[in-house]
Amino acid sequence: MKKEKVSVFKTVKIDRRTFKKIFGFAIKVKKYLKLKGELNIIFVGDKRIKKLNLEFLKRNSLTDVIAFDLSDEKNFLYEIYICFPVAKRQAKKWDAFKECCFLITHGILHLKGMDDRTPEMREKMIEKQKKILEKLL
Repeated sequence: MKKEKVSVFKTVKIDRRTFKKIFGFAIKVKKYLKLKGELNIIFVGDKRIKKLNLEFLKRNSLTDVIAFDLSDEKNFLYEIYICFPVAKRQAKKWDAFKECCFLITHGILHLKGMDDRTPEMREKMIEKQKKILEKLL
């Protein structure tokens, strides 16, 4: 049985209003981008994201978002880890809520197969993220 579900968890302090808005956006963007299955979004701190980055991507540094496809042949399951302290620090053009929406969109685009390894690919991905945010926010 395939689940269509979004769950949002936090291991860091995020005010209740922002957290509710993030949850609402996550549901909208998952549907808009047609990501089938179960999506878990986990907000973590600097230490946890650095540990995940080292363990899974072999990079010993902070990052803002990491996405994992944990699906098997029967079930679609995805996890997106967002470093909330990094998101807050990066939120220069907008608030932390919009930055988190930007990062959730980024993670889902990766899960849908989009890549940002080259500067050209990254620019294309960022433009797509901006257009999605303009449409959904």
